[in-house]
Amino acid sequence: MLTFRQPTPDDVAALVRNMREADRAECIAAGQPNLHMVVARGVRSSAWSLTALIDGEVAAIIGVAPLRGSLLTDTGVPWMLGTDLVPRHRRALTRVAPGYIARMLQTYPHLINAVHARNTVAVNWLRRVGFTLAPAEPHGPFREPFHVFRMDA
Repeated sequence: MLTFRQPTPDDVAALVRNMREADRAECIAAGQPNLHMVVARGVRSSAWSLTALIDGEVAAIIGVAPLRGSLLTDTGVPWMLGTDLVPRHRRALTRVAPGYIARMLQTYPHLINAVHARNTVAVNWLRRVGFTLAPAEPHGPFREPFHVFRMDA
């Protein structure tokens, strides 16, 4: 069963401990090797965030933060980091995605972020739920390929 709640410090720790290898590699490729700091900062800086639980276990944490940390922007940065429960329960998460994406677009009418091109589960999911992806370009300290993705209300 899929449920949501406000993220707790224990949720952050569980996510970091069990993070999908592709999400872990994406953070490192973006120059963010301290995964606990990345997730905790994501939760702290977001206008809102949610922990997705599957049968009571942390599957993912999602959120949307203001672009460049400004509360006056109309552009948000959507993010999601998950465990191996994400690809195993992809259908359930895809079914609820329109609801939380709509909430993101109510908070920020323009959404933009980047996804590691090698994170194929995330790339395909973003397309499936309606984001537009630009061709991959080098990004981060290792010049790894990332797709900028966006959606407008």
